[in-house]
Amino acid sequence: MDGLDTVSSFNAGFSGGMVSYVFETPDNGVIVVGSFTSYWKIDYAYSSRVNRYYINTKVKNVARLKEDGTLDSTFNVNNTGFNGFVNGAVKLNDGRIVIAGTFTNYNGKAVNNIVCLKPNGEVDEDFLSHGGTNLPIQSVTYNSTLNKLAIAGTFKTFGSVPTNGVVLLNADGSVDQNFVLGDMDGEFPNYAYILNSGKVFVTGSFSKYNGINRGGVLILETDGTAKQEYNNLGSFRGTPTTLVETTSSLGNPAILLGGTIYEVGGKNVGHIVKIEIKN
Repeated sequence: MDGLDTVSSFNAGFSGGMVSYVFETPDNGVIVVGSFTSYWKIDYAYSSRVNRYYINTKVKNVARLKEDGTLDSTFNVNNTGFNGFVNGAVKLNDGRIVIAGTFTNYNGKAVNNIVCLKPNGEVDEDFLSHGGTNLPIQSVTYNSTLNKLAIAGTFKTFGSVPTNGVVLLNADGSVDQNFVLGDMDGEFPNYAYILNSGKVFVTGSFSKYNGINRGGVLILETDGTAKQEYNNLGSFRGTPTTLVETTSSLGNPAILLGGTIYEVGGKNVGHIVKIEIKN
């Protein structure tokens, strides 16, 4: 028996790759970032209950959708996307989106593994003027309270500033030169996050930091030094993708980590773990 078809009020989809990051806009739309190459929506005027007619639009890596899922054609006009891979994206307090990864070109513009987009999709030239990295960025994180970014990867420079793979950035894209990452004995970090205290949480493949044994995890002072009382967490294996500051069962400061995390302090964990930090 035939009846009315039920349709979604949000009519949208992407193909050619995944949507990795979604950010809400003030008008209830969304900005999506990922590895996709095209957008589609169902044209219900030419569809039946059995057969759907899809409208496809070429759009790569970044798109803005209206509240009903319609592609916003005024955002990022003629977007050709990245010539590499997106490894992370964050939304700043003012609505700009910072995207980092392994790429040297975005929408026809030369960039070095990081780019900042204005709310209308245009590249933020002021942010871009501070440069980028010479090698890939593995992660980008943002502390909205401090209005600062942290990037981590295999890079050795950001713009003209030498670094060992972690850089803290101000919201305008300039380097916070008060923080200097120490020597990791030839290894590299894969994740960094600025805590509300100003200390910097870092993980990676390293086993030493400035010549002292460290098990792949650090909580550094604001200048990059490692005090022993913050760095006795034991071994760490994995790559975090998200961090939330919280408290432990004893009421002490703690961080909740999620991601591809296998081991913390010699104990196997199931990709999520809470770590107490006694300041």
